[in-house]
Amino acid sequence: MMKKFIILFFITLFSCDPSFDGVILLNDEKDNLIKYAMVNNYPSGKFSGNLMNALSDDVEVVYSTERYKGKEKLVSTWKEDHDYFKNIVVNDFESMTTYNKDNTHTTYTKFNWSATGKFSNQNYNIPCVFNYTWKNDEIILVSIFFNDEPYINEYRAYYTIDE
Repeated sequence: MMKKFIILFFITLFSCDPSFDGVILLNDEKDNLIKYAMVNNYPSGKFSGNLMNALSDDVEVVYSTERYKGKEKLVSTWKEDHDYFKNIVVNDFESMTTYNKDNTHTTYTKFNWSATGKFSNQNYNIPCVFNYTWKNDEIILVSIFFNDEPYINEYRAYYTIDE
């Protein structure tokens, strides 16, 4: 049901946007590449493979009001997740890719992220949206949307342990 809603939402959004001039595909190679990396590699702490090869060296990352550049910085933030959380799981993964006539593509992903805090031992489950913008088969922009409360809680628990 939610998948149908998301598809209808994006179809409505793009049909009202005169700048969108392309097609929307589900389960294409870009979707599958990102899905495999996020569902299989990221939870186990494996940061290599096709997604890493697809990231531009100077990929731009936007999260909330923070903005930074660089594949190494992005990968280091993903690695840091494993410093604060254990039993990381990505589930209910859904995605679609828009192919525009200007040779850009955007893969929209929605999933649930769950983990146990290493310092608080608290269980977390949060919805996430990551969007990947492609140009010439390279990811040039990653936009990240999720509630960062688990991170704040774990940072607090970590510093409380040290006191």
